[in-house]
Amino acid sequence: MKFSVLLAIVLLASGCGNSRSDDDDSPDGDSDADSDTDSDADGDSDGDADADGDGDADPIHIRIGHLNIKEASTDKILDDDDEQVTAAAEVLGRFAADIVDLNEIQYDIEDLPVLGMPGADDRTGPGGFDGGAENALRIAERIHAAAPEVDYPYTLTTVGNSGYYWEGEDYGEWSWELRGWGEWPGRFNTAVLSRYPILTDQVRVVHDFAWEDLPENRIQQMRDENGMEVPEGFPLFEKALNVVPIDLGPEVLWLVLLHPTASPAAFDPINPYRNYDELRALALFLDGELPGVEPLPDGARFVVSGDLNGDPDDGDGLDGAVAQVLDHPSLVAVFPTGAGTRGQNGEYNTFLGGCGNDDGATVEDPTVRFQMQLDYVLASASIGPPTETGLFFPDFRTEREDFDLACRASDHRFLYIDIDL
Repeated sequence: MKFSVLLAIVLLASGCGNSRSDDDDSPDGDSDADSDTDSDADGDSDGDADADGDGDADPIHIRIGHLNIKEASTDKILDDDDEQVTAAAEVLGRFAADIVDLNEIQYDIEDLPVLGMPGADDRTGPGGFDGGAENALRIAERIHAAAPEVDYPYTLTTVGNSGYYWEGEDYGEWSWELRGWGEWPGRFNTAVLSRYPILTDQVRVVHDFAWEDLPENRIQQMRDENGMEVPEGFPLFEKALNVVPIDLGPEVLWLVLLHPTASPAAFDPINPYRNYDELRALALFLDGELPGVEPLPDGARFVVSGDLNGDPDDGDGLDGAVAQVLDHPSLVAVFPTGAGTRGQNGEYNTFLGGCGNDDGATVEDPTVRFQMQLDYVLASASIGPPTETGLFFPDFRTEREDFDLACRASDHRFLYIDIDL
């Protein structure tokens, strides 16, 4: 098997929340583990049946968290001394979300990234989940070791296009060598950790939707601006669009998870157009109008989560890319705030360049580093506004210990929303 060496930077990031349209400019991101939760002290956020027996039930309180865990490969996850994974487990244990969405986790395949690594059969292709992969379970176990009261009995790792070679026409361009960026098959994927059962028979990993099949795509714009021609059948999603239903007992909560390609053209000239169209596809899916893809059930209550690799105000993406999702009428766009300092709305930043190193090194002064808002957890309008939100982006001047912890964990910041169902 051959592997290409490509230049790539993966952008990802996370604080306590306001809508971008709010006038509340609270400067402080509260990094205390219990500061923004209505959950019970023992971490059990279930609603109880109404004691009066009148048939009404209290709401189910759910915390949903997201972290781009930065290049979490199998060898790192298995290394108990890896400082980055250890820090990430501590952060996730501290905030004890009921459901966690992780990006940049490797779908573990045997002998990758090095010989002797355990995992699924090396013939595994994109489009499935689990099937012998256990990295999500391993992360759950690392979290439990850091915070014994936090337990995730249900885990799932999807496998999308990252690291798999494109078998069709490539026009001699390295942009078309891989279905999605990754140094090896299964490199960058999505995992779910949950206190509640995952309805695995209804999980969908949409990986092979052809770019040219997206209505009103940006292929012609890319052709006009840089001469790039998309091969017939080339997949739109760099990784996959993942649909994961969670069984809460009284009802089902649907997770719609996406981690599109990073948008700067410096990484790959197709990236801004592909990122825009991946986000357009997400918006069309929420409309029930993504061709050939089964929509969510009528009246579904859902959460969109992921490193969307798009800042509504800053960055190198096409204008309006992430706004296609943030302005969607089916979503409540509320953003947690933290101690980010750069850009038009620095308090919303979830990414800080230079963090997430395996050796535990941290950034001395984040004010001179690259920062962006890239990560989102968005409740559906059918759920309503979150009861609380949080972003673990501590102030490096007044919360240095927590800042270093967040920086060791990833170049992205953990964020969450609390919802009532």
